Amino acid sequence: MTTAPRDLLTPLEREPIAFAAGPWSAEIRGGEVDDIRFRGRLVARSIRFVVRDADWGTVPRSVVGVDTTDHGLVLHGHSAGDGPEVAWRLEIGAGDTVFEARVDASIESPFDRNRIGLVLLHPTGVAGSSLRVIHPDGTETATEFPVAIAPHQPAHDIAALEWSTQGVAARAVFAGDVFEMEDQRNWTDASFKTYSTPLSRPFPVAVRVGETISQSIRLECRAGDEGATTDGGRPALRLGATLTGQTMPRITALASSVHTGTPSPAAGLVVEVDPQRPGWRELLAGARADAGERPLDVRIVVGAAAELAPVVAVLTEWSVPPASVAAFDRVDHVATPDLLDALAVAVPVVPVLGGVRAHFTELNREQARIASWRGPLTFSMTPTMHDLSGHQLVEALDVQRDVVRDARSIADGRPLRIGPITLRARFNAVATSEAGLAAEPATDDRQGADSLAAWVVASVAALAGDGVESLCYFEERGPRAASGAAAVALGWLVALEGRDLVDVSIGEPLAAIGVDAGDEIVVLVANPTDTDVALPAIPGLRSAVDARGATLETGGELSVGAGAAVSLVVAR
Repeated sequence: MTTAPRDLLTPLEREPIAFAAGPWSAEIRGGEVDDIRFRGRLVARSIRFVVRDADWGTVPRSVVGVDTTDHGLVLHGHSAGDGPEVAWRLEIGAGDTVFEARVDASIESPFDRNRIGLVLLHPTGVAGSSLRVIHPDGTETATEFPVAIAPHQPAHDIAALEWSTQGVAARAVFAGDVFEMEDQRNWTDASFKTYSTPLSRPFPVAVRVGETISQSIRLECRAGDEGATTDGGRPALRLGATLTGQTMPRITALASSVHTGTPSPAAGLVVEVDPQRPGWRELLAGARADAGERPLDVRIVVGAAAELAPVVAVLTEWSVPPASVAAFDRVDHVATPDLLDALAVAVPVVPVLGGVRAHFTELNREQARIASWRGPLTFSMTPTMHDLSGHQLVEALDVQRDVVRDARSIADGRPLRIGPITLRARFNAVATSEAGLAAEPATDDRQGADSLAAWVVASVAALAGDGVESLCYFEERGPRAASGAAAVALGWLVALEGRDLVDVSIGEPLAAIGVDAGDEIVVLVANPTDTDVALPAIPGLRSAVDARGATLETGGELSVGAGAAVSLVVAR
């Protein structure tokens, strides 16, 4: 995909520095060396210097100066958070066949770290490609970048990697630490990540003032005869057969502690309560009031089955029971068989939901523990677990397709209820401290962005389909709710619930989802990029409305604006 719309970009992304040297090019975005290309072909998604604190939080970084050298650039930066302070110098340079990044960093305040160092992000397009891993002792392992999302590290003990992509033979050489790789598609990141400091080493580790870190990543590339891949031509809307049995899922929202302001158009609510946290009774009562006649999905977070009792006592007093209930372990976030069995006994008239309250990561890694539960499964999503950038936000849309593909495989016929899907993580699933576990979710300024409407429609287009019963987006009210055009787009999706899906193709960079509406087809089209896209005339087009309120011309070529979501009604 191309660049995200400006209102989805973080401030650090809005003024990138273009880097070009011989056959190499890249963009410098807020200290990240992104979209590294050799002869126009993408060989690396990014190289960046990362400081991870004791709760695996990424310490914010800033660039305080940029120098030009004979061979490249030097970025002078500072990573600082609540405690950590690290000064760093990242030098990049390129020759005919080599691109190198080297970092020298110095600790300026004592803190506990889980990781400090360089990471190399490989684009997801390398999935299925052969991979050779060279280990520090000189031995080698032949493997491949996984196609199915790997629950655990696909490569360990890395000194160098060799692979091919888009007709380029690539080699990456790592120095300054031992590296390993993880499949970041587990968190809907559009990358495989090779990072320093293996997880087998103890963490967190105390670092002292004056300690230094020096690492480098050297890319060596050679182009073959194969040309760079193309995007397949101009987008065009094509409507196929009705997909009988595949319906538009129910769109729900996460209950909020805020009970004023415009409510979500969602067709149901999800509320999560922890009986050990103050205010859980008020949160549950507020969710019930906000839900009204809409179905309410109640999810309980506990340390043991005995802790379910106070919440169950409240639920059994309701004249109308919740639509479903779930129970998750407070530490590993899994709906364990003992918790589900206890819940099924305690509220026998209410359907019970299994799965995990955290990311697809946990569903992927805990397949054996959830295999015995044959009811519906759930997991959550956030596109910004590791990377807050607008580029990642948009690139995550394609990865959502991979995630739901693999979730269906894990579910093995069990229905999926995906969500909450939120711009920021609702909690820190890997926190190691009490403060990290208790931290409140952050609010993302992009909740009110016009282009979020396109993101929502493209997300539903990626996730809806066979076996997906519901999708939960954002909060019901307040600063983490959908507003403006995004709320309009959610309203469109809610109105189409239960209708049979239609086979729709449209071509990049657009996304689309359509439903059978009798003598016509309703199609929602999203353009989650920063460039207007023209569609050839659509036969039978009766109406076209932008989520921002504009009525579009239907007689000829249809322009889908940058960041726009558009509702089309097409005669059969």
